[in-house]
Amino acid sequence: MDTDPKWTVYQKRTASGRPRPLLVEALSYVKEKGAAMDLGAGALNDTQFLLDLENGFREIVAIDITPQFKELSVPPNVQFSYVQKRLEEYQFPIDRFDLISAQYILPFIPKDDFNNIWMNIYAALKTGGVFTGQLFGEHDDWFGRENMTFHTKNEMGKLTSKFEPLVCNEREYTEENERKKHWHYFDFILKK
Repeated sequence: MDTDPKWTVYQKRTASGRPRPLLVEALSYVKEKGAAMDLGAGALNDTQFLLDLENGFREIVAIDITPQFKELSVPPNVQFSYVQKRLEEYQFPIDRFDLISAQYILPFIPKDDFNNIWMNIYAALKTGGVFTGQLFGEHDDWFGRENMTFHTKNEMGKLTSKFEPLVCNEREYTEENERKKHWHYFDFILKK
């Protein structure tokens, strides 16, 4: 599979990171722990966090465009699979997951593919399942980049209308480092 080297660089840079706080928060809303999915699994920090949960999920699927980055500690009672594919190529199962996490991956889906993937994610969740992630807004410095998808606050509302919103926060700030990137995104935790 042809992979973009920037994602391999990203994996190495974030390899020692902690799980994303929004994912940790989303777990408080998850009632059943049958199956979980980590979309855009990257350096596998969130995946390992899900694998390490006491009384955790029985099945975890991690999907990323790059080869599996590192070996994971998988408990004997958990079925784990790593799928190396673009989200646009993945065949989402129907009504299977209690949790789907898409931490900072959805904006990197090309606009032409976004709605189909969004509908597939919805269909893959069980009723009562939780979906968490981010969408980038129109004030983000990367707005207008090719092969990315951005949303207005109104569009965010329309996209999430089939879900019960548990957390929906708009965030906007400029990094205080050499990059000085301006971020504009929507954090969400949604229930089907």
